[in-house]
Order: sequence, then structure tokens, then C-alpha cells
Amino acid sequence: PLVLNYREDNYILGHYLKPFYNSAHANPRYGIGPVTYRLSCSGPNMQNIPKGLNPPLRGIFLPKEGDDEWTRIDYSQMQLRILAHLSQDPEMLYIYSLPEYLPDGSKNPEADIHQQTANFMNVERYLCKSVNFAMVFGATPETLADTAGINDIRRARQLIEMWSKKFDKAWQWILGQQEQGVRQGWVETLEGRRIKLPDNESPS
Repeated sequence: PLVLNYREDNYILGHYLKPFYNSAHANPRYGIGPVTYRLSCSGPNMQNIPKGLNPPLRGIFLPKEGDDEWTRIDYSQMQLRILAHLSQDPEMLYIYSLPEYLPDGSKNPEADIHQQTANFMNVERYLCKSVNFAMVFGATPETLADTAGINDIRRARQLIEMWSKKFDKAWQWILGQQEQGVRQGWVETLEGRRIKLPDNESPS
């Protein structure tokens, strides 16, 4: 615990406190990563500010009441939400339509896609989190076994099969994209930009 606390405090000191000493502005730069297409941020990184501290560290970046406008964006589960939108999978859309919090302020378990998948598969939530994100990128049983730490390839195949039954329309959309990409050599982004796929002879 002593080492972990030191690492956390040193991270906060080096990434957020020292860089902002005597500074009133932050000028972060955002970009799209080439592998997962998740937003990256640098100079400084304003995406992963720890929230579980007392007092919360994020509070020091908020403007005073009545000052400039402030916009907060949470793109949690961004890839899964995009998959739900593109595939129009009814089960995914239903889960994401539910309120994240209940009237008493507690988390709504019905709105947790990882927990809902875990309940359907009768496995632990942490494993379903790995499965959910792996399936967005068309993971093979071998890839899933490697990323989720599954020792039995038959188990990985079983999890993929169960996922495909839970989110049938999303699964069919993924298969369709794979088939289309192989057939025509490219796929399209949300905005219609074509991404050329490497051919079989390419070392990449």
C-alpha cells in the first residue's frame, strides 16, 4: 500500500500539480489513436484525472460559478456505443437507453452493459468487459484467449458464441463488415471516409 500510494501521489504531482503551478490555462492537444481510434490527449493529458481522491482532484480544474462556460464530456464505452449505433442492435440500444443512476443516486445495474452481459453468460463482470471490447474489434478466439487471460481456446469460442446470441444484430453487423472489407479492400468510417485494408501480401 505504501508503494501504491507513493506512485499515485507522484503521478498526480508530476502530471497535474507541478505543470499547473502559477498557470491559469491548459492547452491540451487531442488526437485519434491509429489502433483503437480512442481519443488521446497530451500537453497535458486532461482525460484521466483521478476522481477517487478526497478532496477530488478534478475540482481544481472547474471554473468558479459564473465564470467561463465549461463543457464536460464522458466517452466511456465509446466503442461499444458506436457499435450499438451502427448495428442498431436492439439489446445494446435498450441497455444504453436506461438511466445510469437510480432516483436514490445509486448506479443502475440494468444500465451496465458489462454486468448485463455477465448475467447472460453467467460469468464474472471483469471477464465480460474484456469480451465486450474484444468483440468490437472482431477478436478471434485466439485473440480473446490472449487478451482475457483464458487458457482454454474452447472456452474463448464458447464466450464468443454466447456474446453473439446476446447481441445478435451487432454480431451480424461485425461479420458483414469483415466480409465487405475482404471483398472490396476497404471499410468506411462514420463520416464516410474509406480506410484501405492491408492485402495478404502486406507485412503490416
